[in-house]
Amino acid sequence: MIDRPAIAALQAREAQGYVRQRARCAAIGRESARHFLYCVPMHWVDDWGTPSPLFVRQASAAQLICADGHAHTDLCLADTAAMFGHRPPALARALAGRRRILVFDGWYHGTIDEAFVDREVLPAGAHGLPWCVTRVGARCEFQLCAAPPHNGREARASMDHELQAAIHLCLLNRGIRITPFHSMLLYCPVTQEGEVDRLAQVLGDCLAELTRRQSRRGPWPASRGPFRQ
Repeated sequence: MIDRPAIAALQAREAQGYVRQRARCAAIGRESARHFLYCVPMHWVDDWGTPSPLFVRQASAAQLICADGHAHTDLCLADTAAMFGHRPPALARALAGRRRILVFDGWYHGTIDEAFVDREVLPAGAHGLPWCVTRVGARCEFQLCAAPPHNGREARASMDHELQAAIHLCLLNRGIRITPFHSMLLYCPVTQEGEVDRLAQVLGDCLAELTRRQSRRGPWPASRGPFRQ
């Protein structure tokens, strides 16, 4: 199982790595703090637990590039208003030719999907952890419990904010962004299979370290490098 010192050590190391890689994001954050609480327009963005917010310079399809030039696979799409990917050409052309756009009031996190798609529970349990994975349409979430919660009380009881923050920071430092404060992943039609494989690899390496097991893949790369079209 995962002990508290292992989580704290991972969090501290990854926070230092984040600071080294994102000087420009930190500078923008300091400027934004003059105008916004937590440096951002919406307070939940601070729930990522990063030393400074991740500011985005450019986004396309299922990837974004931060202010410091690092590329990220974006699996937090609904929280950035991009359920179809960032700047999808076909949708952009369709919207550009219309004076009015009809939207569903209250549509959030794939709520429409949840009304029509059966929930699928997938086995997990990697690295000896009693966790599960739930998928609803294009939404997937790994949960820190053996079976999916049935209500809000059970969902809250299954959360471990320190552990989740450390995992999220680990992923972010290696170019993978997922939804903050829980471990939800959102896939769009242009998300590539290789991006999903990389998520599984990096997450597996993170859990291997936290459970004090040796990863078979060798040392982690510091980042994915600059974004390329």
